[in-house]
Amino acid sequence: MPCKKAVYDFRTKQGIKEDMQQIDAQAIFWRKQAE
Repeated sequence: MPCKKAVYDFRTKQGIKEDMQQIDAQAIFWRKQAE
């Protein structure tokens, strides 16, 4: 799953810690917390 790895790599490089929420079998999202 190259797309899944790309998302995890992006989140790691950007320091994103928010939980991912699954929408359906093909989509997820995360919401940036206020700073």
